[in-house]
Amino acid sequence: MSSTRGRMQLLSLLGIEVPGLEMSLSEIPNQYTSDGKPQVLVYGPTNCNPTAQTLAALAQQNIPHSFRNSNSIGQEELGAVILSVPKNAPGETPLVLINGRVLVNPSVSEILTEYNQMLPTT
Repeated sequence: MSSTRGRMQLLSLLGIEVPGLEMSLSEIPNQYTSDGKPQVLVYGPTNCNPTAQTLAALAQQNIPHSFRNSNSIGQEELGAVILSVPKNAPGETPLVLINGRVLVNPSVSEILTEYNQMLPTT
């Protein structure tokens, strides 16, 4: 993925607009609920079984989450998420934005670990 980022930066230098280079993950809205709880953002297409399974698992675990349809969100937001995918990651869905990281088709336990790190300690 880092070579993809390099190519996209080169295109940007050539004056070709490349969505996502200017937006950081922290600028993506809806990472917290209206009452300030951390929220998991799940990116994927509609009618995608792995994405549907992830959403169902989050609902079952009562983890606040929001589905972000990759076919209808802004290119800048989607570009920022895609550019943040770890290099050598498999090209799978869903992409999950949590705790400032993008995880590729993570397990529920991976999501829970990241989510719990976001919760304030008492």
